[in-house]
Amino acid sequence: MKISKNLDDILAKPLALWILSLIISVSMWLYVTETDNSVNLKRDELTLPVSYIKLAPQLSWRNSDRVVTVVLEGTESAMNLLKRDDIICELDFSNMSAGKYRPMVHVTAPPNITVVDVKPSQIDVDLIQLVGRVFKVEVSLPQDIPPGKYLESVKIDPPEVSFRGTERDLAKIGTITVSPMLEDLEAGKELSLPVRFSQSKPFEDAETILPEPRSVNVNATLVTGQPRKKVEVDARLSGKPDDDYALRSVTMEPSEVMVQGETKALAKVSTVETETVDISGLKTDQTMVVPLRAPDGGVTTVDTKSVRLIIRLEPISAQRMIADAPVTLANLDPKNIRQNREWQMEPNLVDVTIEAAPSIIAQGAQDPASLGLNVFVDMSNIFLRKTLLPVRATVSDDRFRVVNIEPSSVTVSDVEK
Repeated sequence: MKISKNLDDILAKPLALWILSLIISVSMWLYVTETDNSVNLKRDELTLPVSYIKLAPQLSWRNSDRVVTVVLEGTESAMNLLKRDDIICELDFSNMSAGKYRPMVHVTAPPNITVVDVKPSQIDVDLIQLVGRVFKVEVSLPQDIPPGKYLESVKIDPPEVSFRGTERDLAKIGTITVSPMLEDLEAGKELSLPVRFSQSKPFEDAETILPEPRSVNVNATLVTGQPRKKVEVDARLSGKPDDDYALRSVTMEPSEVMVQGETKALAKVSTVETETVDISGLKTDQTMVVPLRAPDGGVTTVDTKSVRLIIRLEPISAQRMIADAPVTLANLDPKNIRQNREWQMEPNLVDVTIEAAPSIIAQGAQDPASLGLNVFVDMSNIFLRKTLLPVRATVSDDRFRVVNIEPSSVTVSDVEK
């Protein structure tokens, strides 16, 4: 009991309590330190590619450095399971237009792994504006095609490919071709061929200059005989229709014919003409069968020696102005004429333009009186002492029609005699 009482007395002293709390604190610190040291951390360094997000479709980025070095740290177990694909390095191009920028590299790591450092943390980027252009695909024939054989019925699907790039680079693109092999052409099967293109100068941004699609399907037949191709038919006409008519359209049936001949001569033929058709004085539509003229250079038509020619006309008109035609008062009510007063017009002469077929206009020019022209203002229900009235005109010959009156209105006033 005495020992217990002495211990209580000692613990009741402030110094004893302070020493006891210090011992407990040091013990806990040593325990935590020992626990932390029991977990081994591992650090690793990876060189990874940088991708981009939210880049506008019409833009591309130009820079030489597209990789970064990332320092990672984590527990040994987590680092041992880490794969390169688990680390994502991105540049965010939201709301950016063409120009130069230095965006931050955003690195995303799996749980339990910390990104310690990124080198470089920013990348200089030059965003360039891209445009699109469509080019026609042509077939480049092999040089070893035997004499007497030629390529017929060539079909390319799709017939055109598109390129995206800068204006400067697209201007350097030349011909777009596919090159089938002779043995493939002789087999007559459908071919899937890569698209090739020529360029006048090196591209500034070669990575962006790629055709879409990169290959096309080619169906071609290698046949024996002279080369053939389709050309348009051109109507050969002489003279002019009647003066009252104009040529509206000329149609051929068929509008294209097949021709054949030696390759060099065939390349110079773009159309085949009909024999000359005289349309002098023609007044009605005509349909006729017309022979075809033989092309130059030994080129001949295949299976077609004539075409059906359809000529359609349309009537035309001419105009003539009758100057200083007098204007009269029509439908004048006697009640509207007061004593010692009369109606006057200002102006009382107008210019009237009439329209008809050219031949009829020419006849009317010789005898204007035969037109039966009547120019007037309608005075029905006019009681004002001064008013502006429209001018009207009629012609007794129904082959003519009035198309314009100048001026179109005159002032009519009640004045003293």
